[in-house]
Amino acid sequence: MKKLSVILFLVLLCCSCGGGSPFVAETGPFSGDFVNDNGQSIGAFSFTVINNVLQGTGILNHNGDNITVTISATVNGKVVNGSINNSTFGSGPLFGTFSNVSFVEGSFTFTGFAGINTTTGTWSASVP
Repeated sequence: MKKLSVILFLVLLCCSCGGGSPFVAETGPFSGDFVNDNGQSIGAFSFTVINNVLQGTGILNHNGDNITVTISATVNGKVVNGSINNSTFGSGPLFGTFSNVSFVEGSFTFTGFAGINTTTGTWSASVP
């Protein structure tokens, strides 16, 4: 019986020591850049993260025009899943991953409402 008690104690101890605290990103403000597939900066943005919701605004050069875009996404652990949008010109998905609480990077696609012109690239942001 004593041996069984020791084994149960060790199992409970192992189960309780496994996690640590969940990932929580800094609130920001984060500052970042949009970069096209050729490595050229094509815009800038800023956002905050509050209660696992990322929201912000920026400027994206799409089809030769500087367009004001809104950025909104959910943060699930370290994963960012959302969109960039301009109600007049177009929208598209935005994905990313936090590598630490103050740095995040990912990819985006912005498609004009006519569906013809698409801007793709990467983005990254950090807390200054």
